[in-house]
Amino acid sequence: MPLARKAYSNPEASKRARKLFERYQKNHDSHIRDKLLGLYLNLVHALARKYTSYGEPLEDLAQVGSTGLIKAIERYDLRRGISFTTYAVPTITGEIKRYLRDKSWFVKGPRRLQELNSRIRKNVEEGMKKSGRSPLISEIAEDLDVSEEEVLEALEIGKTFQPLSLDAQFSSNEGDDKSSLSNYVGLEEKEFGHIIDKISLEDSFRVLGARERIVIRLRFYDGLAQSKITKRLHLSQMQISRIEHQALKKLKKFILDV
Repeated sequence: MPLARKAYSNPEASKRARKLFERYQKNHDSHIRDKLLGLYLNLVHALARKYTSYGEPLEDLAQVGSTGLIKAIERYDLRRGISFTTYAVPTITGEIKRYLRDKSWFVKGPRRLQELNSRIRKNVEEGMKKSGRSPLISEIAEDLDVSEEEVLEALEIGKTFQPLSLDAQFSSNEGDDKSSLSNYVGLEEKEFGHIIDKISLEDSFRVLGARERIVIRLRFYDGLAQSKITKRLHLSQMQISRIEHQALKKLKKFILDV
């Protein structure tokens, strides 16, 4: 029986998981968190498999679901008296659904128009079944209690639902020669991901105090050992260690809550 399945069906395994949570919620030891992650990864995969019909690879869905699992582990409170799986399942599935929803819109318009577009498509389907024809804009607007302008706007944004394939062939204005969109797309900048990560991390620094920012920069940007930082800031190594631990805890909470 898989380890994760044991965790939510076997009383002994449930006790073990509870003890791990008790220890983790006392000291937030990353090693204990890793054990909890391993304990429930099969649960993530089981939930991710339910959404493979949307055309996304199971690996990608499981990775997104793992983010939800981490959030659930961080936010779970034993004192509430509910089982972890009861708490984690909505968090994991919510993360997967959010990923699918956001990815399905190539250019994300206002949420109200996305929702209206969904209502319009449903209304059109129902109208086709009843009358055998597509309803008029005025009829859709009346049925949904919105203006005709809003219907047109929502239909226009609906065109972004499926992006043009990079392999799609089209002709240039100058001749009949066909080309694909991929020929006009630039190469990926390898350092771009690092830049985005750095900007995100820099943004999270606002939750730190002045001394915490200095310690984090010296420790992880300049690569100095704690012993060297103590000399530079004229503080004891215990103080530096405490400041570093507190700063990392704040950054972790900020990133997980974003």
